[in-house]
Amino acid sequence: MADAVGQLMKQVADKRHESKTEVIAARERVARQARMRWLQAAVLAITLVISLMFAIPRWRQPFAAPTGASAERGARRAVVFAAQLVEQRIRATGRAPQNFDQVGVPLPGIYYQRLDSLSYVVSTTVEGKTLSFRRGDDPERFVSGP
Repeated sequence: MADAVGQLMKQVADKRHESKTEVIAARERVARQARMRWLQAAVLAITLVISLMFAIPRWRQPFAAPTGASAERGARRAVVFAAQLVEQRIRATGRAPQNFDQVGVPLPGIYYQRLDSLSYVVSTTVEGKTLSFRRGDDPERFVSGP
């Protein structure tokens, strides 16, 4: 009987030891998971900051401005487009608009000058060179250059 009691006591002590070990292991697991979450959050935050450092300049200036012949060709097309808008206004009202605001489409960098009731000049400046389109000029010839 003493042997059975001793064995029972040993089993109880072993179970207590095992349960303490399990509790300690569970606490360590929870602590490890918490550390892992903090590490993941830190990596995510660092990744976000780095991506924003590269993205914000792209948002401000997504494309490089054209230069040289490409810039002039684009400006010539914009001037012809503006002249076509003015021509539409002339066809609709029978006279040239007083200012470019009456056309209804804002085009920054494009300048309009009314010469008389039916004639006008649309112009812009590219790299210090003024490009002027007068009513009656050939649009295809103007776009292709001098």
